[in-house]
Amino acid sequence: MKDVISEDYDGSRDLAISDMDVNTNNGQFNRFYALLIGDRPYATLEPDHKIYSELYYTIDGMDTYWTQVSDLEDKSILQFITGAKSLDEWDQFCTDWHVQGGDQILELVKDYLAE
Repeated sequence: MKDVISEDYDGSRDLAISDMDVNTNNGQFNRFYALLIGDRPYATLEPDHKIYSELYYTIDGMDTYWTQVSDLEDKSILQFITGAKSLDEWDQFCTDWHVQGGDQILELVKDYLAE
């Protein structure tokens, strides 16, 4: 955490995303932010419904598209969270995700689950 939180942060107010260096050791920031913010609803609110993934692993054929789609997700989601990208760009992200391999992955999963 000490590598993510800016040296300028003095603790006199609530920690904000602007107090974090999101470009230093990106993996640390992602984990730190997910634990503090991403899991908060589960710790403080009762969900009205839960959604479960159909698969928690990759299947044959996914590797052709996975790296590109995964990189797009990681980069874009971080930009949305940090405000580097406007939420007005969400629809374009979704379009890009489908075109860059998301549709093929969804089809592979659909076929796999139908077996």
